[in-house]
Amino acid sequence: MRAASRAIVITLLGVLALLAVSPAASALPGPALAQQPTTSAPPAEQQPASPDDRNRVTIGIIAVVLLGTVVLGRRIRKRAQKA
Repeated sequence: MRAASRAIVITLLGVLALLAVSPAASALPGPALAQQPTTSAPPAEQQPASPDDRNRVTIGIIAVVLLGTVVLGRRIRKRAQKA
């Protein structure tokens, strides 16, 4: 049972750490970096990340954390039943 409580605490701390990182912090203005072309090919233009993309990434991370919690919980339950 002690391992189960540790797993829950670790999972919750991981989720809180992921939520504590603010995606808006990366959008702060900073000094412009001088870009020097390294090849003769024209640079490809990239579109800025949309809020939908950020939401998908966030949902994906949460899904992986939840899946890990389920797998870890099942492993702990199996070991407890064998003992």
